[in-house]
Amino acid sequence: EIAKLIEEADLTKMGASFSLQSLDPNTLSAVKRTNMKISYDPNYIMDKFTQENIPFYNDVIIGLPEETLKSYTNGLNFLMKNDPLDIMIHRLYLLENAEVFTPASIQKYNIEYSLQAQLPSKYKDEVEWNRIIASTSTMSQEDMWYAVRLRDFVNMFWLGKIVYYIGRYLQKEYDINIAELFLSWIIFTKEKNCDFWKTLYKMLRDAYSNVAYDHENSTTAPRVNRNVNIWMYINANAKNREYFYKEFYNFIIDNYKVKKEILNDVFIFNKCFTFDHRFKLYKEFNTEYDWVHYFQHNELLKEKTTYKVGIKTIGYNKVSAESTNFIRGKFLLSGGHDYLLNKLHALTYDFGLKTNSSSKYFIKNFNATKLTIDNSTIEKNLSVAKTAYWNTQ
Repeated sequence: EIAKLIEEADLTKMGASFSLQSLDPNTLSAVKRTNMKISYDPNYIMDKFTQENIPFYNDVIIGLPEETLKSYTNGLNFLMKNDPLDIMIHRLYLLENAEVFTPASIQKYNIEYSLQAQLPSKYKDEVEWNRIIASTSTMSQEDMWYAVRLRDFVNMFWLGKIVYYIGRYLQKEYDINIAELFLSWIIFTKEKNCDFWKTLYKMLRDAYSNVAYDHENSTTAPRVNRNVNIWMYINANAKNREYFYKEFYNFIIDNYKVKKEILNDVFIFNKCFTFDHRFKLYKEFNTEYDWVHYFQHNELLKEKTTYKVGIKTIGYNKVSAESTNFIRGKFLLSGGHDYLLNKLHALTYDFGLKTNSSSKYFIKNFNATKLTIDNSTIEKNLSVAKTAYWNTQ
């Protein structure tokens, strides 16, 4: 009830928070969270929020005691099927006076850790160091690497909407577990080791190695967010974008039995509905199927559909797109914002019209946060987006 009131008043950025940390019973027992119903039976509240059309997000921690790569992947599969607005995936740090950082726990779970700088700085005495979990008795260093890369793929490609609608189609029609698909994809890209993926993995290791977007600088730490940087590496470069989607398409065709005609169409929808290197505030495109209807009602209609889409606000803090300059706007659209955390939020067009037989407005998440404005208001906003300053760049 509280979350519903807050959402209706537009006072939330991501909806309600469900801090699950893990969905593995052994892990929940080890970290003493079995007394929390939401941890071992999250369906009851997620279903309620979905029915009431209230957005929510989840928190997950990598490296908890008793967690395995398989149980972690299964947990992400479950969450991605429930389609939260966001999944915040954290690394486990060893903090002073935490029970997991006692000699008994370290010995029991064979915990090894490494030091990681909290924030970069050119002044050594300003750097704070974290003890970050490197391996446990149930997750080797190699497994930890894959777990962290899986986090990155979820952040960049799912939450970053680059393959989100493609993935939702594969989930719904073929019951494909997207986290498992991503894990297989990571193995494939690591073995392929071509220039595109070598550069991408290097950018994950060092955000300053290849900065792909206009970022804000300070005297001590340039604001280079890895997820934003890679999102721009793919979407702000036409050649990279085409290579990425072609390779992902071939990967699906080679590993899963799917209908190519429909897969081609959902690729068109996903690519067009996600911002690209042109960063236009207004766009029109066509598909052979009505994908908005599909994601809203779980019914795929083969009906030629034209979409008129625009964006009104950008970034985590909902800045007016109309009043934002091009450089600042690109930064916000790719996930940057003035708030403390750099998450990916304004990557798709947030309002628009379908111009087939059932012309109705839609919103970017389709199944979360109802929009209570009429078509005439949508048309007015689209007109503003169509003539906005950005489109002259």
